[in-house]
Amino acid sequence: MTAETPDVVGTTGDETAAPAPPPADHDRHDDGGPVFWVATAIGWAIILIGVRTGLRDRELEPWSLAKWVGGGLLLHDLAWLTVVAIIGGVLAYLLRGRVPVVLGWALATTAVLTIIAWPFVRGYGRRADVPSALQRNYAEGLLAYIAVTWLLALIVYVIGRLRGRRDDRSQATG
Repeated sequence: MTAETPDVVGTTGDETAAPAPPPADHDRHDDGGPVFWVATAIGWAIILIGVRTGLRDRELEPWSLAKWVGGGLLLHDLAWLTVVAIIGGVLAYLLRGRVPVVLGWALATTAVLTIIAWPFVRGYGRRADVPSALQRNYAEGLLAYIAVTWLLALIVYVIGRLRGRRDDRSQATG
């Protein structure tokens, strides 16, 4: 090739060209694969069995169940999800660059675990006439999960710091 003949779009033979970017992936449709579809089929089967069982229960009032489930979904999606998204966005903005990502993950995971476990830790729903209901020490379990979460976060944080130091040393000597 001569210097005047472009060998890469926008360059001539004398220039060093960067490799062309890969084609855009936005046109590709990924259907999730067989695991996704098998899990989806199993999930819908469980849902349908639950609905069928609920509708055959003589003590259950279908309209009451529909109102309860629908109200729960609306409460979750409109109220709870909105509050969590706003709090998460504000915290992400305030902590950006100040707290390592892995420690932010541990903090968020701790908050989620605590919110989920709170009714069990407090014993809501415990009944004297049903001694087998809520019989475990849920506070101890919550603390164990939080400890594992922070242990994993600290391990990842330390490994990242050690790799960063090793990379800094190799760049300084290289």
